[in-house]
Amino acid sequence: MSICLSLKFFYKETQEQDKFKELSLIRPTLPETKVNNVNLETDLFNRTLSVPLYINAMSGGSNRSAKINQQLAQLANEFNIGIASGSASILVKEPEQESSFSIIRQENPNGLVMANINPFVSVEDANHIVSVMQADAVQVHVNVVQEIVMPEGDRDFVWLENLRQLQGDLSVPVIIKEVGFGFDLATLSLLEKEGFKTVDLSGSGGTNFAKIENFRRSEHDYSYLSDIGLSTLQSLINANETNLNYLASGGIKTPLDALKCLSLGAKAVGISGILLHQLERHGYEEARHFLQTFITHLKELSAVYGVESPVQFSTINKYYHLELENYRQQLRHDFR
Repeated sequence: MSICLSLKFFYKETQEQDKFKELSLIRPTLPETKVNNVNLETDLFNRTLSVPLYINAMSGGSNRSAKINQQLAQLANEFNIGIASGSASILVKEPEQESSFSIIRQENPNGLVMANINPFVSVEDANHIVSVMQADAVQVHVNVVQEIVMPEGDRDFVWLENLRQLQGDLSVPVIIKEVGFGFDLATLSLLEKEGFKTVDLSGSGGTNFAKIENFRRSEHDYSYLSDIGLSTLQSLINANETNLNYLASGGIKTPLDALKCLSLGAKAVGISGILLHQLERHGYEEARHFLQTFITHLKELSAVYGVESPVQFSTINKYYHLELENYRQQLRHDFR
């Protein structure tokens, strides 16, 4: 996390090409809306969010992480948005770290809380983590590229059988989550066939774990994998070809980015690195101001584009720029 939070690394990440510019939303000149009439309340995993937004998986497992989780949970509670922990898989071997995760529910007693685990965690251990966090759902992160680049990373990616068991036997809904490299259509179709219901697409464009892990290597010899992923927009196009419920995260920096994701069918939108940067670099009040402004602007933009409720997001007209349109066309002809 320290590498990710370094100012130099953060700005290097945010200066990369903005992949959300590959999609434009067509604004109605006469939207016939009122900002005060906009109600973006969204039901997700039996919780009602004030807006379709959640703070995505970031931290846990240390005193510093406990403080971060406490502050992020306070923000989630104040604005009634969802929150996911960082990987709680550490609790299988280090149960003494439980307080850095349980603090999320303590500070957010009535909101949407999602636990995060790796795909090797057993049903028994996963249910224990759910109990510790009083979680409403579990994200299972699938992170092949990160593991390959990580010096001590796994080389066993046979995950599907354990994912089936988690899906079938966990006490709460399961979300299959990428970590910044996006989802291809074949995998999404496989998950749908296997009975999974929800994915977090987490496309490229945000925190790049291939770069972060490669930074830790003395030879930096995996640099060629830094742009291996599918973008969040490409992943959304893929998911729209299925009947899965999907959440969108990965590189979302502005309310307009979020609106683009929602217009492509995302049930909710996750932000992480940009909020963590505000919190760690500028403090709690600046992070609070950032989040308050983000939510206010999302409601205002919804009115600008003729939307007063979530069911209307899909009615926003869109223009796909050449690269993204080429991807859409090839998807229909070659990738199915």
